[in-house]
Amino acid sequence: MSTAKLQEQVDRLERELAELRTIVMASPAQPRKRSWEKTFGMFKDEPLFDEIIKQGREYRESQPYPEDVEG
Repeated sequence: MSTAKLQEQVDRLERELAELRTIVMASPAQPRKRSWEKTFGMFKDEPLFDEIIKQGREYRESQPYPEDVEG
């Protein structure tokens, strides 16, 4: 590859890097949310979800505890 071609590529890469730096520096730094924080509260005031929780609790309470099982 010729020196001129290499210089063109270096120049192009330097321009792209400058653009990326501008974008990164312009965006406000925000702490990353953990995956559970993204979904926390999404079912707030949702009657169907409340019913799911109720039925799940009823099912768990209907199951015997390990010490109640003979064997």
